[in-house]
Amino acid sequence: HIAEEVADMGKSDQREVQSFLTRLVLHLLKWQVQRRQRSASWRSSIADSRVQLKRIFKQSPSLRKFAAECLAEIYVDARHQPLIETGLDPSTFPLECPYTFEEILVSCPDDFVSGDSAGRVCIGPPERLG
Repeated sequence: HIAEEVADMGKSDQREVQSFLTRLVLHLLKWQVQRRQRSASWRSSIADSRVQLKRIFKQSPSLRKFAAECLAEIYVDARHQPLIETGLDPSTFPLECPYTFEEILVSCPDDFVSGDSAGRVCIGPPERLG
């Protein structure tokens, strides 16, 4: 029974990582595409997801590799949600994740997110997670 509980805990941790990563990518996409609708709640969600992932990766470094490996799968779900929420044309959001795993996890100097004139997500100067 102990082995089953340990396995279940590992699966729970993986689901938690997937959930934070999905939420993070979802809000990064919305931040990039919907410049006029940018909100404090999106900033907060991005910052919180990064902090939570940083903590998880610090406790369980192997979950960082897991997260990187499932990014493409997570992106499919993260892309779907803003399509529902915004009603924008599906071509607005790339079919493949436009961010590297490292870019997703970079915390901007103000610990939020900023963007250049094209609306890209801040990737520097980096304070990398984990």
